[in-house]
Amino acid sequence: MEADLTRNAATPTFVFMHKPFWALGVAAGEPDPMHDLFVRAGVLGVFTGHWHNHLHARIDGIDYTGVGSSGGVTAGLPHPRRGNVPEFVEATVRGRDLSLTTVIRGQEYPVDYLSVRDQALLRKLHRGAVTGRLVPIGSDSASLALHVENLGDAPLRGVLTVDGGAWSVGQPSVALDVAPGAIFEATIPVARGTAEVPLPRIRLDMPLPGTTTKPSTSPPAARTPSRPP
Repeated sequence: MEADLTRNAATPTFVFMHKPFWALGVAAGEPDPMHDLFVRAGVLGVFTGHWHNHLHARIDGIDYTGVGSSGGVTAGLPHPRRGNVPEFVEATVRGRDLSLTTVIRGQEYPVDYLSVRDQALLRKLHRGAVTGRLVPIGSDSASLALHVENLGDAPLRGVLTVDGGAWSVGQPSVALDVAPGAIFEATIPVARGTAEVPLPRIRLDMPLPGTTTKPSTSPPAARTPSRPP
């Protein structure tokens, strides 16, 4: 790869690879020999998949784009600002100028509508920043102990919703406003119904901090399917 990139350094060059190693490497401030090679070779853009979520960063003049799923599974609540909706990315190249547009459900978004930093916060939340634990009180009653840790560097504001399952819930939703690095805890009374399962489930519905990106109001340009030469 190094020989190939070096040999073609004068030509606008793009790298496609499945896993976004860059997101855990150069984008996370870690040593990244592949990024160093891409800079030396004048690579314009790097495109990856694997996570089924959108993410983007521009580093040392290189556009790194993790493209979300175009048809496979997506996890979590579907929303563009969570990066987990079907999409594709359209690239326009003129000389050494690269223009990228994300297309979601026929609407165009800037390619940086979800950054690698946004995605890092979402991954932290998915790894257990929000938990709930049932504490028995009697034969048919319990309390649901909620624990929310803000692992990001901006206030965590949103709504925590409790789906009781087979249990009745005394407070089905809780508003959150948790400072960076802080922990929110609360206890909600619950009562068992005619069955013990399914157990209550909790869900955090929140916009990412600094959410200002909106889709373009103009319709996407007409796209002609490519034909083989």
